[in-house]
Amino acid sequence: MIDYKALKTKNLKEMNPESIRPFCSLGCGGPLYKINEKPKFEGGQIAKFAWANTATLESWYTRISTKPGRIQHEHDICKYLYDNDINVPEPFGVFKFKIFNDKWRKFGIFPRRFPAFVMQYINGTSTGPEDCPEETQRAIDQAFSVELEKVKALDVIPSDHRLGNAIWVPEEKKLYLLDFEQWRFPGESLSDFL
Repeated sequence: MIDYKALKTKNLKEMNPESIRPFCSLGCGGPLYKINEKPKFEGGQIAKFAWANTATLESWYTRISTKPGRIQHEHDICKYLYDNDINVPEPFGVFKFKIFNDKWRKFGIFPRRFPAFVMQYINGTSTGPEDCPEETQRAIDQAFSVELEKVKALDVIPSDHRLGNAIWVPEEKKLYLLDFEQWRFPGESLSDFL
């Protein structure tokens, strides 16, 4: 078993994407950035950062974790699922990113390097409780059940599995599972990587 708490950001390869922009900063697990939005990257990639365990009212920048353990764990779960033909975004690895905004300079905040899990960007729609045709909702529910059964057959414990943690791609009629930060392998505890 990997000792996720012992991992250090300095041991990660640095990624300097051709483009980086905030994509969704309101995620419970951490902010998402869309990177490399050029055609050669097939629609771009997503870099997911982890929130630090200490929730404060400070700037989101100071709340991003500098420890790679939790984000590495999420990558490892996603890679295992991907390698076993579960519908998940293709994982590319965990890298360190330098994040900076000129506004921060006046507050004395300078670039820092943060670990992020880089994965394929899936251009689909949320599968949460939204208005969609009944036939489409049945297809989404069925695909979700099939993917979860495949996950459970791999002995992965999907702790936070819900339709809100999936994306539906209507053109492919395919559902992709997302958000594995609380998932675990048998014998692991959430405290092993949080």
